Amino acid sequence: MNRLQARPFLARGIASLALLFALALGAGTKAGTKSSGSESVEPDDYIFASSFETPPPSPFDLASATPSNGSVLAADAVPTISIRFSADGLPSPQVRMLVDGVDVTAAAEIVGRTLRFVPPQALSEANHEIAVTVGSAKASWSFTTRSAPTFGFADFDDVVLPSARLAGISLNYGDVGSGIEPSAVRLRLDGADVTGAAVIAATGLTYVPSQPWTDGRHSVDVTIADRAGNLTQGQWQFGVGNPPQVSAMTPIDTTLPFGSPTLIEAHFADSALDIDSASLTLTLDTADVTSSAVVDRPNSREGTVRLRPDDPLESGEHVVHLAVANSAGAKTLAVWRFIVANRRVLEILEPPAGSTLTQPDVVISARVYSSDLASSGITINGAPAAVVAEADGETTYSASVTLAPGENTIGVAAAFADGGDLERTVALNYDAPPTVTITSPSDWQTLGALAGGSGPVPGGSRDLAGSVERPVAITGQVSKPVVSVSINQQQAQLDADRRRFTFERYLLHEGTNLISATATDASGRSGMAQITVYLDQTAPLLSVEGPVADGVTSAASVDVRGVVNDAVEGGVNAPEPQVVVRNAVNQQSVTALVTDRYYLGRELPLEIGANTITVTATDAQGNARSRELRVTRIAVGSSRVTLLGGDRQTGAVLAPLPQPLVVAAIDAQGLPLAGHSIHFDVLRGAGSISRSSGQQDRPDGVNAARNLEVETGEDGRAEVWLTLGSEASQSGNMIRAWSTELAEDVMFTATGLRQVPALVMVSGAAGSQYVQTQSQPVEPLTAVVLDAQRNAMTDTPVIFTIEDGDALFTAASAINGVVSADGKVITVPADKNGLASVRPTTGNTPGNVRVRAHVQLDPDTPISNAVFNLLVLERTNGPTGFSGVVLDHSGKPLQGVRLTISRTPLSTLSGSDGRFVFDDQVPPGKIDLDVDGRPLIVR
Repeated sequence: MNRLQARPFLARGIASLALLFALALGAGTKAGTKSSGSESVEPDDYIFASSFETPPPSPFDLASATPSNGSVLAADAVPTISIRFSADGLPSPQVRMLVDGVDVTAAAEIVGRTLRFVPPQALSEANHEIAVTVGSAKASWSFTTRSAPTFGFADFDDVVLPSARLAGISLNYGDVGSGIEPSAVRLRLDGADVTGAAVIAATGLTYVPSQPWTDGRHSVDVTIADRAGNLTQGQWQFGVGNPPQVSAMTPIDTTLPFGSPTLIEAHFADSALDIDSASLTLTLDTADVTSSAVVDRPNSREGTVRLRPDDPLESGEHVVHLAVANSAGAKTLAVWRFIVANRRVLEILEPPAGSTLTQPDVVISARVYSSDLASSGITINGAPAAVVAEADGETTYSASVTLAPGENTIGVAAAFADGGDLERTVALNYDAPPTVTITSPSDWQTLGALAGGSGPVPGGSRDLAGSVERPVAITGQVSKPVVSVSINQQQAQLDADRRRFTFERYLLHEGTNLISATATDASGRSGMAQITVYLDQTAPLLSVEGPVADGVTSAASVDVRGVVNDAVEGGVNAPEPQVVVRNAVNQQSVTALVTDRYYLGRELPLEIGANTITVTATDAQGNARSRELRVTRIAVGSSRVTLLGGDRQTGAVLAPLPQPLVVAAIDAQGLPLAGHSIHFDVLRGAGSISRSSGQQDRPDGVNAARNLEVETGEDGRAEVWLTLGSEASQSGNMIRAWSTELAEDVMFTATGLRQVPALVMVSGAAGSQYVQTQSQPVEPLTAVVLDAQRNAMTDTPVIFTIEDGDALFTAASAINGVVSADGKVITVPADKNGLASVRPTTGNTPGNVRVRAHVQLDPDTPISNAVFNLLVLERTNGPTGFSGVVLDHSGKPLQGVRLTISRTPLSTLSGSDGRFVFDDQVPPGKIDLDVDGRPLIVR
């Protein structure tokens, strides 16, 4: 028995120890009041809960409690308040739930192991205490329902108002809990409290300023509170001001060529506010290109934005957006468009730009590509180019171009059917051989004796003197610096710049001098200029045909006539010599008419008695020659032959004159003498005479009469009719009337008139010549114009035309020449001898150049018999070869003839076949070949 009673004691003792421990742990703490939530069991319950000495577990799973301990819910929330029982605890009718001390167990429900209560409406804004008990076990936790006031719509939020606008602001607010406390609302504008000026209600406020807002940014600060003391602050901004202006947009509403450099540009400005730099945004075709643009800001209120795309823009339409705002936030969005044409490419392939070429002819190649239309062709310097290749939409063209010396700009143009043509240029430099210009003397110039020199002086050289030399200074210039200039193989002096040259004393010989100036550059290339200079130190040849020396006349005046021939004169355009007839007795003089080497000095007054007459002929160079004769004038009182009419007539050649040649035989008293024989003789000209008009006398039955004897009638008159010969010259026909029985002779003169041009012929040896490229012929091309009777046609326009080959005429090609626009035709007036001369310049193409000279009588009647052929050889640098053959008058070869090139050591003999050769030694330029046949023995 004792042992059975001991066990409960021991158990009670152990339980007591556990209770004491629990009390010690929980001392001073009331169950369910901790903010973190708690659960507890009474000590006595531990004795019956288990036979063990440890406390039994809590029947609650506090972690499952809702709302969770310490949570905050919205003021209008309707929470589900719940807790789940642990696995060891069983729901019991003893369960109680208290919310804020109010037992709500009756409204709660147990679902499974969960106790749950849902209040019928939102709880008041406060901290809410929840307690759940089962017997002595208890669980407690808390949560809060609270909501701050909220702002609704603000009509001024981040807006920009126009300048000078009187606009109010309004704001909505509300509270889901206790409601707004209007007295707690505060409104501040730009930092200033304007609450007193606002209309404040429980749901919102309104404020209207007393004057328009100033331009710029404005801030709005609003504080609201609910009746529970919850505060909310709100801040907003708005701007006032007009947006900036955008102008000068480019490119706009235009089409740009594909691949062309593009500059996108616009100007922005604000009249009142600063520009917000950070607001500027530039967009090209949806791509933001702001970072690639350059912005120029001369001041804070304006600027210019520029964009140069690195790569060519694609074909099609492009849209540009420029957004910019001012400091008030007023923003402008400018939008403009432009079009880039379909991709078309024109590229010059060869030669590279800036190339320096040593040949004038160059092939230009170019490539054209188009993404839409095919090109209709390209031109190079205006001339169509040829297609050389086609592939993948690309076409390559080429054309040959002849460069001018120096810089050349070659233009290439590609044409398209829609007018979107492309153009490109390339600069090329042609380092041409030197171009020589002789500045003095000029081409075709005639020089006379040198005044003050050791040789003949003007007027002092009377006779032909072909061996008399006269020095002349030859000057000129070259297109580029050269190493040497030679004048007919004689070295000229170069100036310091090596572009000008002088030959101080070049000796001209009487007559025609062909001068060649040859310049050689550092590369051994040579250029040449040719001129022809005439030296005339010889006085004209002069003869007096009438009156006869020591003649006697009773006339008060006399005609002096004769021949004047300027045997040494300029080859073309030489003027007629001047002939002056002077009577030394009375100092009277007349200037004679001179044409075609005949002169006539009319009506020189005579004095009674001996008269000394001097005839002086002077050429253009001052060379003069005189003839002197004596004529005696007697008083009336002797029988004589006197002139009645028909003198000095003019008429067509080979045609009878309209009036007869009439003389009278009179006695000393002036009465007619009948029955006297008068002789009529044709002294000059090819004409004939007859006794009556309209018929010819033929004394021998064949030839027309040139000498007739006519008997005077009762009136003392005798006459003949003159038919002119073929000569057309001043006083070219002369007829003498005389009698063996009577004193004095009578001289008639008549002038034949030229007909229309009938012949154009090559004059001299210039019909066929060798010429090098880019040069001029040594001999000018000279044509002579004649009528049907071979009379020279003066002042007739002669037209020279380059019919074939590469050559041109320039203003320097002829004296008084008129050049066509293309340089292929030049018109030159014929001189007094019917001569017209030109000197064309050859181009770069070897071959034959054919030049024709003609006269155009009317549009349908050209006269042309003169054709010149120039065999143009390719220009070569340095010495060359020269060969030929020596023949006698019958065409037989001559052996042993010495041939020497003047001013050089070059000399050779002709062989058995008459041929001679100079091998690769002949210097460039004009040469003088001396042919010496003196050693030759001719059998």
